[in-house]
Amino acid sequence: MALWQDKIALLALIWLLVVMTATIGVDYLAPFNPTDQSLRMRLSPPMTPSPTSSLPHLFGTDALGRDLLSRIILAGQLSLAVGFSGVIVSGLVGVCLGLLAGYYGGRTDVIIMRAVDLQIGFPFLMLAIFILYALGPGFWNVVLVLAIVRWPVYARVTRGMTMSLREQQFIESAKVVGCGGRRIMFRHILPNLASPILVLATLEIARLILAESALSFLGLGVQPPGTSWGRMIADGRQYIGTAWWLVVAPGFFIFLTALSANLLATWARAVTDPVHRWRVLAGKRNRDEASNQNNAS
Repeated sequence: MALWQDKIALLALIWLLVVMTATIGVDYLAPFNPTDQSLRMRLSPPMTPSPTSSLPHLFGTDALGRDLLSRIILAGQLSLAVGFSGVIVSGLVGVCLGLLAGYYGGRTDVIIMRAVDLQIGFPFLMLAIFILYALGPGFWNVVLVLAIVRWPVYARVTRGMTMSLREQQFIESAKVVGCGGRRIMFRHILPNLASPILVLATLEIARLILAESALSFLGLGVQPPGTSWGRMIADGRQYIGTAWWLVVAPGFFIFLTALSANLLATWARAVTDPVHRWRVLAGKRNRDEASNQNNAS
């Protein structure tokens, strides 16, 4: 298995699985109740013993005495949900428009690509502030903003690959037997785009998690009583001089999660790309041959 040979990508996958499992099962895996408050324990440093449990507060407590690790696990639900939801919405819109632009060309291509250029040229923060000011902050409004910002990425990639595939012989054969444009796009072209789109989606999850954290830090994202990693950093910045762990701990989770998604996407791109795949397989063969020679000697 190629993933087993790449230890860095394997560690990245393990970290993502651990974070996702912990956030889904927060009610059972969190060391403390994320909402339990104790003003006597407020702003306790990491590894402070708990008076009510044998487990210490591994990452300390926040300004209301809540266990920080439990809060981070709870906040991961919204951060990951925004990332995955934003990828799904922006991917569906971008892939569909990219297929239309690449397959039909002409005026359809011009209109969609000019919309892409206009969207890319619009500053992200200005657009986010405008939409969230008009609609108000909230989970689905943040997802909408991120989808509006990121759909052109999928549209450009899909359009370019569709334009190359539509000239292939199997597409011409489908036209000859009477297949319509919609059937050709979704039954013949789209399956051939699945691998690069999945790699792009993995990379986009990291981008959207970082974008959501930035919006929440500015007060435009998730609002209390809901929480996300960016919201936790925003709430802890006023204590950064006396309780640095309130900012460092959620920042550490944002950094590792985004880094792991990027590393996994890079590995997937190398494995699925015919130009670079041989490097991964050649490295595996060389290690196997070296191991056999050592065993023979």
